[in-house]
Amino acid sequence: MRLEKNLEKVVEENKKAELVNYVHRIIRGDLPPSELIYKSLNNIKEENAKFNSYITIIDPSENASILDKMVRMKHGDLIGIPIAVKDNIFTKNIRTTLASRIYKDFIPDYDADVIISLKNADALIIGKTNLHALAGGVSNVSSDFGPVKNPHNTERISGGSSGGSAVTVAYGSVPASLGTDTFGSIRIPASLCGVVGYKPSYNLISTNGLYPTAWSLDTIGVFTRSVTDASYLISVLTNNAIDFSEVINGNISKKLRLGYLVDERAEFEVESEFMRLLPILEDNGTEITKISMDLGKITSIARTIRLSESASFHYELFTQREQDYPKDIAELIRIGVKIPAHEYIRALRLRGEMLRGFLKYFNNIDAIITPTVPIVAPKIEDVREAELKFRDILTRYISIASFFGSPAISLPAGKINSLPWGIQLIGKPNEDEKLLKISRQIEMMLKYQ
Repeated sequence: MRLEKNLEKVVEENKKAELVNYVHRIIRGDLPPSELIYKSLNNIKEENAKFNSYITIIDPSENASILDKMVRMKHGDLIGIPIAVKDNIFTKNIRTTLASRIYKDFIPDYDADVIISLKNADALIIGKTNLHALAGGVSNVSSDFGPVKNPHNTERISGGSSGGSAVTVAYGSVPASLGTDTFGSIRIPASLCGVVGYKPSYNLISTNGLYPTAWSLDTIGVFTRSVTDASYLISVLTNNAIDFSEVINGNISKKLRLGYLVDERAEFEVESEFMRLLPILEDNGTEITKISMDLGKITSIARTIRLSESASFHYELFTQREQDYPKDIAELIRIGVKIPAHEYIRALRLRGEMLRGFLKYFNNIDAIITPTVPIVAPKIEDVREAELKFRDILTRYISIASFFGSPAISLPAGKINSLPWGIQLIGKPNEDEKLLKISRQIEMMLKYQ
């Protein structure tokens, strides 16, 4: 077990690190895996009745007793931990529906690479979570299995497309779950549901076995209740390419420098609350600098790439089964099909050119900080009537990390009218370890507020 030596220190310092605490108790013999797994299963059944967060719940009885015996032998870093998985990630012999009637009976004959990593670490896949159909939207309202409801208010959206994975961690049924993020699909529901949501650098974690949305933007990431837990799980999924001990033991050697970015209009309540949060970070020794970035241009080019790639992938199936696509997804595919090839190629070229300018920001700052999304969770019925309008609002700050392939994380920052809101930290591409260190520091500052 590669990570075991770090657990004692983490457990002492961070009681909120639920996943790490469970692993620690299991390997000490204080908590049989079967006890945790059946507790999780009972919570999931209760949760699902309230929030519709799962599509498939997996009977753990066959594996639970085996895991109890394995604790006394050589075992993996996630021994006995129940993990929920978004239902667009392939699981061998377990249906993978994409929350779409088109795939309601689809059963893959192989596991995605991330599922293999979880199984090698002796985790238990306990269920497949509900999502925005075909991972094509940001609300989780358009699911052929019904909308996912926010655990803080069932009249509100969970956010998407990884909404079910966010809800099950927020409710406490599992200590961690897998989601995917193409254009905010982890960070948006993390903010709206009040959990930690981590999107890694592009290509850090294998997407083999992921049903694609846009292949040059797709990433697989995690939901947890703390940065420590996110770091631990990312370490497992990357075979320790992200060094957990370095994340928990190391700090940024010099004064932490953040560049903040907020829309000048600051028209929404979260943006105003975000501005009130910055002095708190400064009081804790963080250097805060305002930066400027053309969010409109970045979002426009990123959408050209996302819509073109998605339309290209879906085109053949869409021409045959258009009637089976949700209206909002069908509309996006129609838009994508009309984008000329030369515009897509130009967008790819511009991304390369703009990346050089983006990297220069990190000569003077350690990370970028923004609101994750500018609003708290809107009502399900309001989104039904204006899906594309809310898509534009919810993705205001999301496109930066997706476009440039950066790591990004959403951290819970408080509540407005009893609904969570979050801050987003964006790191330099391929500097995930550094961003996780920074995120732990910021999390410590925020927990006292």
